[in-house]
Amino acid sequence: MTNVLIVCGKIGWDRIDRVLKLDPGAHWTVVTEVEQAAPRGLADTYKVSLKSISNYRLQRAVSERSVRDEALDVATSIGNAEIASGVNLRQHLFYKWFSLWWMIEPALRDLLVNLIESVRLLRTVMETEKPDNVYMVGKGSRRIFVSETCLLDPEVAVTVAQRHGINVVRTKPVSPSTKVFVQLALPSLIRLALWAGSRVRRAVYLTSRWFKPVAQERVPRRTIAAISDHLNWRLAARPGKAAAGKTDAIIAGVLDELDADLSSRVLLADFLGFAGLGLRAITEKVSRFAQIEYRPLELYVGKQVLKDVWMHAHLFRARWDELKDFPALAKAASYDGVELWNAIRPKMALFFRFWLPLGVYYTEAMASFIRHEQPHALLLVGEQGVYGRCFLAAAQAHGVATVGVQHGIIAQDNRQYTHTAGTVAADGRFVGTTLCPIPDATAVYGELFKRILVARGGYPERSVIVTGQPLYDSLHNTRDNGAEERIRRQFNIASDRHIVVLATHTHRGFTLDQSRHLLGTVFEAVCEVPQAKLIVKLHPAEEPSLYRVVAKEKSVLEDVLIVRDVNLFDLLRGCTMLLTAHSTVGLEAMLFGKPVITVNVTGERDVMPYAESGAAVEVRNAAELAHAIRTILGDNETARKLEEGRTRFLADSLRPLDGNAGRRIADLAVSMADARVARGKREGGT
Repeated sequence: MTNVLIVCGKIGWDRIDRVLKLDPGAHWTVVTEVEQAAPRGLADTYKVSLKSISNYRLQRAVSERSVRDEALDVATSIGNAEIASGVNLRQHLFYKWFSLWWMIEPALRDLLVNLIESVRLLRTVMETEKPDNVYMVGKGSRRIFVSETCLLDPEVAVTVAQRHGINVVRTKPVSPSTKVFVQLALPSLIRLALWAGSRVRRAVYLTSRWFKPVAQERVPRRTIAAISDHLNWRLAARPGKAAAGKTDAIIAGVLDELDADLSSRVLLADFLGFAGLGLRAITEKVSRFAQIEYRPLELYVGKQVLKDVWMHAHLFRARWDELKDFPALAKAASYDGVELWNAIRPKMALFFRFWLPLGVYYTEAMASFIRHEQPHALLLVGEQGVYGRCFLAAAQAHGVATVGVQHGIIAQDNRQYTHTAGTVAADGRFVGTTLCPIPDATAVYGELFKRILVARGGYPERSVIVTGQPLYDSLHNTRDNGAEERIRRQFNIASDRHIVVLATHTHRGFTLDQSRHLLGTVFEAVCEVPQAKLIVKLHPAEEPSLYRVVAKEKSVLEDVLIVRDVNLFDLLRGCTMLLTAHSTVGLEAMLFGKPVITVNVTGERDVMPYAESGAAVEVRNAAELAHAIRTILGDNETARKLEEGRTRFLADSLRPLDGNAGRRIADLAVSMADARVARGKREGGT
């Protein structure tokens, strides 16, 4: 008798042991989300082999079609599901000016990526192990924000096993009290926490404003508002400045240009998101600029906005009760013959009870901001995120021009920028329809990203403007030969060691086992090259805990440097090479002429064509990575080919550095604002 035990989520060995006791004479294969050692004595008691799901990912051939593209198809099918006569789900979620479907669609696609990947891997498990019985333990992920943390889902595992004709044995199900808390109480508690956080941010701003010096008086011709997440406020290089300073790392050059323009009134606003309150950023922004006026968005959230949010929270809860067992949705939510609705339903409940009311909050907050401040143009960073689409809807409904600013790489299958045909308006006008909100103009780094937005995103070609990246304006005509010495001194790295940097990213789009596998691969490989010293550069939105755990498991914690608050450009200037999965930092390393290695452990094609274009080397395991590092260090021919590939890739993906990207975006915002001013004068008869 052969049994497979699927462990969904993080489960203690005591529970696993109780399942193994159900059939002690059988041969067991225990499949877990992450690699872990079996407790001492387990092999003496049972015939058991322990495997992580990564073992099966390595056995699978690279998929012909991206799992993200498959997720887009399923998400589109759910949105188009007819739930009343002539009314689909997108139409059912219409609110004032647009469909709130577009607020939850990216998170749903994240979830579907996981579920589809789970289907593919579990099929590989069944075909490889050919078990007589499949046992299930655990409940998978119930997290409200990070839907992709856990991969294996018990509902999917049951369906896949049954379709292979295998008997399924389920252990203790999720308790009713857990379901009630996660689906009912938790959204209310989080809404309460957001309300409290917004009150704190408002109070900190009002207190800090007293210390703001009086700005130079101006007679503005136009009003421009820039909206950016408070997480973007960090240490960054600025054009014309000798040292890095605190600023908005994405649009620093744009803000500096606007700050010097006395003919414009410029507002900078941020908002409470999901990663901290950003209180220090509030106090720093109040005093940072000479002319730009900083406003937290919470300043415009009054009683009426909160009343609307509360009312719609009850409305969406009632709608979910009507829809949760709707046959058309269950039929639409399927992949390759496997129904996913039972696995999707708990998260959809959270979407309806929390995310949709949050969409009302963001939409009404931006509408209130626009009514009070009367901007002519809105400059948005993160315009395709959870909040960005709500801001776009409020702006277009009030006749405000919008400019989106690319703030990271845009891949061919990016969940925020790629859409199915017919879901984006050919003229960009979406208010009053169920089409996806997009800006009137989108400023991108280079021609590569323009092609992606037009071909895969459905953007009107005239609306995508190649401006370059304002963050890189500081690199124009600057040389700093002392960066390597500063980095070595700061981290006490010997002169005979090569500095190898791992650029990370938030783990969105990666399952826990993929993240751990990626880190384990890098740690193992770099430690096989004694002349290399590894520095892990964390993404600003990440915490170091996972990296430290994996480094400790691999016994390299003392040999690896894990840093976050460091001058990135100094680090890139001073390193020998860069490792990454698909971070934007790969592009930045190429700007400094550094070799790039992409580490791909997903079983999918690379998200970014760094290696495909010849600008980087792609590896898929520790042995390949160690070999690639040694080759780059010692083979001049490889270095020459990478340099040629970098030159071609940079020419396509990034406008040549001339120090004027920030000015081009600022001029774009000014011209669009002036067009709105002129239109207002014509309509007003003046």
